[in-house]
Amino acid sequence: MTQLDEKLATEAKKVGEVAGRALDWFAGAARPGLDAAALARELRGVGLRAGRLAAAASRPMCVGVFGPSQAGKSYLISALAQSPDAPLMAMFEDRAVDFVRDINPEGGREATGLVTRFTMKRIATPPGMPVALRLLSQTDVVKIIGNAFLSDFDPADVEAPSPGAIEAALDQARGRMLPGAFDRLSEDAVYVDLREYFESRFGGHALVQALKAARFWQAASEIAPKLDHAARAALFGLVWGRVARLDDAYLRLAGALAQLGHPDDAFCPLTALVPRESSIIDVLTLNRFGQPDDTTVAVTTRSGLRADLPRAVLAALVAEVTVQLRDKPWDFFDVTDLLDFPGARSREQIRDPARHLADPAKLPAVLLRGKVAYLFERYCAETELTGMLLCIGPSNQEVRTLPRMVEEWINGTHGDTPAKRATQPTALFFVLTKFDMEFESKKGQAEGGGRWTARLAASLIDFFGKESTWPREWHPGRPFDNLFWLRNPNVANKAILDYDEQGKETGIRPQEAARVAQLRADFLGNDDARKHFADPALSWDEAMRLNDGGIGHLAARLRPVCDPALKRRQVAARLADLGERLRARLLPHWHSADLAQELAKRRAASRAVAIALAKAVERQRFGHLLRALAPEADEISAVLSRTRFAATEAGAIPVGARTGAAGLLAELDFGDEPPPEVESAGPEDEADHLASVALKLWADRLHAFADAPATHALYGMTPEVAGTLVAELLRSARREKLQFALAAELRGILGFRRHASAAAAICGLCAALRIGGFVAALGFDAKPIADRPVVGSERRPVFAPRPKLDGLPPLGVVAADYDRQQSLDWVQAFLRSTDLNVQGDGEDAVDVARNAALGRILSDLDTALHGAKAA
Repeated sequence: MTQLDEKLATEAKKVGEVAGRALDWFAGAARPGLDAAALARELRGVGLRAGRLAAAASRPMCVGVFGPSQAGKSYLISALAQSPDAPLMAMFEDRAVDFVRDINPEGGREATGLVTRFTMKRIATPPGMPVALRLLSQTDVVKIIGNAFLSDFDPADVEAPSPGAIEAALDQARGRMLPGAFDRLSEDAVYVDLREYFESRFGGHALVQALKAARFWQAASEIAPKLDHAARAALFGLVWGRVARLDDAYLRLAGALAQLGHPDDAFCPLTALVPRESSIIDVLTLNRFGQPDDTTVAVTTRSGLRADLPRAVLAALVAEVTVQLRDKPWDFFDVTDLLDFPGARSREQIRDPARHLADPAKLPAVLLRGKVAYLFERYCAETELTGMLLCIGPSNQEVRTLPRMVEEWINGTHGDTPAKRATQPTALFFVLTKFDMEFESKKGQAEGGGRWTARLAASLIDFFGKESTWPREWHPGRPFDNLFWLRNPNVANKAILDYDEQGKETGIRPQEAARVAQLRADFLGNDDARKHFADPALSWDEAMRLNDGGIGHLAARLRPVCDPALKRRQVAARLADLGERLRARLLPHWHSADLAQELAKRRAASRAVAIALAKAVERQRFGHLLRALAPEADEISAVLSRTRFAATEAGAIPVGARTGAAGLLAELDFGDEPPPEVESAGPEDEADHLASVALKLWADRLHAFADAPATHALYGMTPEVAGTLVAELLRSARREKLQFALAAELRGILGFRRHASAAAAICGLCAALRIGGFVAALGFDAKPIADRPVVGSERRPVFAPRPKLDGLPPLGVVAADYDRQQSLDWVQAFLRSTDLNVQGDGEDAVDVARNAALGRILSDLDTALHGAKAA
C-alpha cells in the first residue's frame, strides 16, 4: 500500500469517526426529533460504508475478468497471467505448481465457484499452510441463501409470510435471546447491511415487501446479535421461506465460520487445491455438501485458530483464492492484480421450493447460483473491481441478469450519465471472444456486413442496450467504442490457417485468403463496427495476429488503465458522495451565529429546494412527489396493531382522564415535609403514544425518500436538496404541533370499544389522513386567510378556498392548467415555512455548546473530504 493509498484509507476512517461523533451528538439531545431513530440508523450506515471504503483503499488495484459461463474467459485469464514462452506457474511457499495443468478444473463445463486472484505480491502464510483464502462472512451467507431462494424459485410459488407469522417468528426469537451478544454479528450488520441488500435487490418480491411492511429488519437487528446459530437460522429463515434444507445450509456454514472465529482471511495446505479433481476451486466439489463421508481440509487463521472443515463446506465458504505468479507476464502486474470471476449463470424459475430441495442433491446447484451472483455484487459494493474485461461469446445471450450486473458496476465506477463517464478513462474492456467462429459458413447466416451487424446486436447493442443507454451513448454524443476481438490460437482452425509441425500458426491458407480479405472489408465497412470499435482495422489485424489472437493488443490497451490513481479516484468519489450525504443530514441541525445569518443560510437552502420543485412541476411529477412524501395507512395500521398491545410497557396509560403524579402528590399532606417532586415520564396516554409511533414512521419514510436513488432520478434532487426538504417538513410538523393534533383525533377514536385490529385500521387511516393533509398544505389550510403567505402577481393567499360557481364553469378550447395553482401555493408555503421554522416554536432555544460541537463535527468532515480529494 502506497502513502497515497494509506492517506485515503485514513480519511475514509475519519469520515466513519465523524459519523460516530454525530451519532453521539444526536443521542445527547434533550428533546429528540421525530426522526431521531431514522437519523441514528443512517449514521450507523455511514460508519459501516466508510469502513468498507477504508478497506478498499488499502487493497491492491484489481482488474476482473467476467462474463457468462462458457464465454471464453479461461483462455483470456491464462493468456494474461502467463508469460508468452512459459506455462502459468503458481508459487506456494517454495513450490512451483503448473496452474493450468494441476489446479484449474478441466474445461468444457462450468468450472469454478469462487474468485481467483492472480498477483505478483508475496502473501505471508503460516508454515505448511501456503494457500491464502478470503472467506465469506455470516451476513454473506444469509445474502447468498436469500439470493438463491428469491432468484431461483418462482415468485408465484412462494407464499409471503403474513404479518402474524412474522410477529410470531420475532416473538419466538425474543424468547431465545441470550443475555449478551453471541458473536461479532452487530445490529448494523443486520439493519444496514442485510436490510439494504434485500430491499434494494429484491424490493419487488412479495416476500421482501412483507418483511419491510412488518418492519422485520428493525426488530431482527435488535434480536439476532443475541441468538445462537440455530435461533438465527429460524429467524433469518423467513427470508428463504423457512425451507428446512436452507436452514440446515445456514447452520453448517455459520457453524464452520464460528469454529474459525469468523475471520476475514484463512489459510490451508496445498492439498486443498491439488489434485484438481478434488480442488475447492472446482464446482463439482460443492456437490458433496452435507455428505457425511466428505473429506476434510485443515484451515487456520492469523490468530492461530484451527479447524478441520469438510471440503465442500470450505468450497462454499471461500470467496477468493490467491495465486502468486512465479513469472511476471506484463509490467502492469507490478501494481495490478487480475481477478478471475466465476461465470455468470442463468437463474431458474423452480416450482415448489420445499419439494425441489427435498432431494439433497439439488441443494449445491442452488447455493452455487446464489453464490456466483452475490460474489460479483460483493466485489462491486466493496469497490474492489477497478477495471473489467467483459467476455461475451458469439451465441445469443441467455444470462438475463448480466446487463443489470454490468450496468451497476459501470454506475459505481464510471458514473450513471455520459457526462460523468467522460471525466475518467474507460476501464470497461468489452471482449468479443471466439473470433474464429466468425469465419464459419453456416446455412442461413447473414452474409456481407450483415454478419457483423448480427454479432454486435446479439453481443452488445440489443442485449445490453435494451434496458441501458450506455452502449449507444457512453460519452456525450459518442457510443461505447472499447470493443476487442479475441481469438484463441491454442484451438486449431485449420479451415483458414496453416500450422507447422509444432502446431504453431504460420499464415492464412492461400485458398482462404480472398475470403478472409472480403470478410475484413465487410467488417471495416459495417456501420456498427465503425461506431463501437475505436479502430476497426487495428482490432481485426491484431485478432488475426499469428499465435497471439489479439491478446497483445488487449494487454497494451489495458496497461494505461492499470494505474492505482484510477482506483483511488473511484474510492474517493464514493467517499465524497458518502460524505456529502452525511453533510446534508447534519447541516440542517447546525445554526449560524445569529438569526439573520441562520435565516440567510436556510433561505439559500430552501431556494434550491424551490428550484428542484419547479422542475418537478415542469416534468409533471409534482403530484407524484407529494404522494411519496405522504404516509401509507396500511403501514401505520400494521405497526399500530403491534404497538397498541405494547403501549402499557412503553409507559402509556389507557385513554381517558389522566391524573398527573406531581399534581396528586401536591394535594397530599406529608406533615412537616414538603410534597416530593417527581417528573412525569412517557407519553400522556395511549393516543399520544400511537401518534408518536405514526409520526416516527412518517419520519422514517421521509428519510428513505431523501436517501433513495429514485428520488434523485425522478425529481432531479441532489441528496442535499432532498435532505433540506425533509428536514424542513419535520421542523414544520413539530412547530405546528402535528403530534398533538393527531393525538387529539386518535383520542376520540380510542374512546370507543373496538376489536384491536379494527381500532388499528381506523387509527392508521386517521393518522395517514392527518399527516397526508399536513403534507398537502403544510398546515396553512387551517390558518386564517390573513395569516397565510401570498403568491403570484395577483398576491392571493395560498390555498384560498375556491369561489363557488353558479352553473357550469367556462370551458376554453385548451384545458386549463389546474395543477399550476396547487404547486405554486405549495412551493410558496414551503418557503414561508422555512422562515417560520427559523423563528422556532418558542421551545427551540439553541444550545450554544451543543451547536458549537456540531460545528466542529462538520468542520472535521470537510477536512476529511478535502484530504480524500487530495489523495
